[in-house]
Amino acid sequence: MKTTYEKDLARLNKKGTDVCSICHVPFDDDDVVYTVFGYNRLGKLQVTSGYCIDKIVDVRLIGLCGEFDPDRFNAYLREHPLYESFMKKKAALM
Repeated sequence: MKTTYEKDLARLNKKGTDVCSICHVPFDDDDVVYTVFGYNRLGKLQVTSGYCIDKIVDVRLIGLCGEFDPDRFNAYLREHPLYESFMKKKAALM
């Protein structure tokens, strides 16, 4: 049985994750864009980047999109602005 989060994520993925679900600005395909999946203060799951990251109060996933060398994915991910806090939260939950 799927959790609420899994259902919310499936719904969000159907809408597309190549634009900010808050301000609807497309993510730049030419550069590495740091993304965040999480819930806003109203309890709605969003995918965002840039200025809208501050609207996420419960971070569930961090990621990347855009043009980058797949072999450098882990290195790019470690440069994500929320990487350290996300990994600490993830470790605390395990």
